[in-house]
Amino acid sequence: MTFNVAAATDDPVDTKSLPVPLGSVNGITGQFGFTEFATPPGPNTSYVFVLNNQALNDSLVIALFGDTSVVVQVGDPANGSNYISAWTPNNGSHVVSFQVDSSGVPLLWIDGLSIPLMFIGMGTNIGSLLPANSVSFAVSSGDPTPATAPVKNLFITTGALPPQTRFCCP
Repeated sequence: MTFNVAAATDDPVDTKSLPVPLGSVNGITGQFGFTEFATPPGPNTSYVFVLNNQALNDSLVIALFGDTSVVVQVGDPANGSNYISAWTPNNGSHVVSFQVDSSGVPLLWIDGLSIPLMFIGMGTNIGSLLPANSVSFAVSSGDPTPATAPVKNLFITTGALPPQTRFCCP
């Protein structure tokens, strides 16, 4: 899917239903690829991935911001675990790999590099605002220049697979 924005305030969201019911975000591995906007990254630039389970009581949110911050939220959208970290936006293409272990602890890699996550407490996330049993992407360039940011692929499976797993096609 490709996200096109025409203004700094454009915040498109695209949601797809999952092909089978997802009981929990715990015990999963996933990966998605995307290309950043070709505009200067800033605090209002965002790339947000949201995965909701069938009962809408378990979500995974991975949010990458243009100011280099990362937020990962996992668990009940009304009171889940919140983690922070940092990454390096570079106007390029990226592969984001993630795992959530059976007890709900997330792991994150960007372009093969482990991103250490620091637990900061419990709180709400945007999962409850999106449909159950779905995956969503939301983006914002934060820049007045029209821009495009494609999401190239998304893979989710059960179990713990290494971040270098090749899910599909060369």
